[in-house]
Amino acid sequence: MRLRKRPPLLNHAKKLATRPARSSLCAVARRAACFDAPPRLQYAALRPLIACKHVTANDDELPDPLVVMALELESGGLFGPASIPVLYTGVGKINAAHHLTLALARYARAKRALPLVINFGTAGSPSFPIGALVACNAFVQRDMDATALGVEAGETPFDASPQRLEFPPVVTDLPQGVCGTGDSFSTAHTALHFNVVDMEAYALAKVCWLMGTTFVSVKYITDGADSSAATSWQDNLARAAEGFLAVYAALDSRREPRK
Repeated sequence: MRLRKRPPLLNHAKKLATRPARSSLCAVARRAACFDAPPRLQYAALRPLIACKHVTANDDELPDPLVVMALELESGGLFGPASIPVLYTGVGKINAAHHLTLALARYARAKRALPLVINFGTAGSPSFPIGALVACNAFVQRDMDATALGVEAGETPFDASPQRLEFPPVVTDLPQGVCGTGDSFSTAHTALHFNVVDMEAYALAKVCWLMGTTFVSVKYITDGADSSAATSWQDNLARAAEGFLAVYAALDSRREPRK
């Protein structure tokens, strides 16, 4: 692949490289900041920054709330220095469901109440402006299509759970959205009723719904879920983490941990 200009992800890595070496993110960023190297080698150096770490908390840490993100890149290196454990699941519904299920099982084994699960992540939207933070309490599966079996688009056949999963509002001082999740990077909106698109939130919500714990997803809108979504996501990704950290701090300051 021929790159005519420095990729936005590498621009973000260069910014991280200038920070004090408080985390492995900064160290990786320094490796990725060798911009005189060929683009393929730059991406090879950056790969650990993009890759997921499935659990950052050890077995003695059962945080409440439990913060979940797809990629360490989305946290911008800010959550570790703030001593906030994060579960990084990787991209897509299967990764998200698998790793959140394993994490919540640790609470059950310890005979602890399940935590509030907060998903922070980037998303596209044809309705909210780029740069907006949106709280999602309702979730649909935008790529489930079994209409040939006589069910509606988005409905899982032979499944007793509702097509649309809803939770009580947790973050009430942000615009409220309905998140449509699918295993594709959305560049075109569908006919289902949602106004935010991502690749993990419905799966996380389904795990929480089945296990009986509260869930909220806060999304930073990086793109319009349109033909320019991939470029726009990369251009705006670096701005998300500070917003997530502010939402976490405000929420954590006004709630009591579960016993």
